[in-house]
Amino acid sequence: MSKKTFAIESSVFSTIHETEVFGQGVQAENKERQEDLNGRKIEAYSGLIASINGVALVKGNLPKYARDKVWEGLTVDAGVSKAVAKKYLENSVGAVRHFDFPSQATGSHIEARLIEDGIDSEAKLAKIVKGDDVDTPEMKVCREFIGGFTTRKDENGDRVPGIFKLGKHTDENDPFAAVERLRTALDEAERVARAAIEAAAAAEDDRATYADVMDALDAA
Repeated sequence: MSKKTFAIESSVFSTIHETEVFGQGVQAENKERQEDLNGRKIEAYSGLIASINGVALVKGNLPKYARDKVWEGLTVDAGVSKAVAKKYLENSVGAVRHFDFPSQATGSHIEARLIEDGIDSEAKLAKIVKGDDVDTPEMKVCREFIGGFTTRKDENGDRVPGIFKLGKHTDENDPFAAVERLRTALDEAERVARAAIEAAAAAEDDRATYADVMDALDAA
């Protein structure tokens, strides 16, 4: 896609505008409406990502002609603030870098791919395009105990591993001690959980037996 052929449909920016207006009225504590907003955000991002997906990136970024047109569309047509525009631009370009979308992918195709990969909110999209995995609860515990790699940008703008940072509970003189402590704690947690489940099942059996006895007495 060249400078002469690059264009973005007005509906892309009208969707972003409507999404941001909707977002202003959503309270974070309202889970249902927050989930609705998350879905709208991913739809809005998908349209923008599809619009720039065919542009050849220069050192990991949009060429100036495309960047200027996107910026104008966000700040003028969509009417969002510079801070919000910056977020849309960086996350969308980051998604093009991160994912191998087909050059002719539509917004619907991109939205389906994001959802399939578990990216159902702006926060998750921002996290993954920055090179940070969308951590599972298990991985978060491991990172806290053991540590993990930081990330940095290479010359193409892609995120690559940086340095390894020890976790909060890791002794630099014995880094694997935290692993053993974590394993021991997990084994104990599993033992307690299994005992609780078995006790609950036994109690349920006792209640069932008592009910059977009472039914028999009633029938006598």
